[in-house]
Amino acid sequence: MTRGLKIAVWASMLLAAGNASGQTPEHSVATDSTSVDCIAAEIVSFAWSATENDKGPQGLSARPLWEMPTTATAWSLAAIAGTSPFYLEASQRVNKLVREETQLWRRRHTDNQTVTFDNLLLYLPLAATAGLKLAGLESDYNLLQTTLISAEAFVVSSVMVFSLKHTVREWRPDRGSSTSFPSGHTATAFCGAELLRLEYGRQEAWVPVAGYAVATVTGLMRIYNDRHWTGDVVSGACIGVLAADLTYWINQKIAQRRQAKQHTAQNEQKALPYIL
Repeated sequence: MTRGLKIAVWASMLLAAGNASGQTPEHSVATDSTSVDCIAAEIVSFAWSATENDKGPQGLSARPLWEMPTTATAWSLAAIAGTSPFYLEASQRVNKLVREETQLWRRRHTDNQTVTFDNLLLYLPLAATAGLKLAGLESDYNLLQTTLISAEAFVVSSVMVFSLKHTVREWRPDRGSSTSFPSGHTATAFCGAELLRLEYGRQEAWVPVAGYAVATVTGLMRIYNDRHWTGDVVSGACIGVLAADLTYWINQKIAQRRQAKQHTAQNEQKALPYIL
């Protein structure tokens, strides 16, 4: 049940209880006025407590845009778009058209030169998750936790990518190998960008913007270097974001359970003298 629906149900129940408690018309009017005030107070209290409960492990207030992982709907749409060249002729034509136009521009303006900085650029967002922590930027986790989460997300992303590469066996545009789908460079870059969004987006909006900009450039460079089709890059981005979201979500649940256990233990210790 959504929060808005809970509020509506709660308000209607309070109003019904207030109306039912009146014995006379005069008393009924007074009760209605009081119940309305109670409803308003309860709604404000509920909204405030819900906001307080949305805080992260370190108590930082969360905004919906940055606190939640990407929805399953977005994952599904990205996955459909990335894999569509395998079953849609129109997407196959887009793959070929983008490749032809890109390589034509490359031959005309850069003398067909290969750009290699994407081999380092893909790690920049992941490295920034720990680097920004060292620079003093606050987030939900400490340096060790942030580093471990980044490492876990990278492993999850890599396993997903290489499993698909050696299962699908799609040829690269330059015919260099049959491990084109999906793009591992893009997956790694977008994994780091998503972690930056989840970890630092509440404090500094420019951090996820910069992270996703770097990830996008990485994906475009893979197309420019004729190492991947467009669908490979889209799927790689989807996998990277999914790996980061799953890892971050799991770690949040672990942290919340640990906090709940600590809170329970503290309450038991406080109550122990009264029991004895």
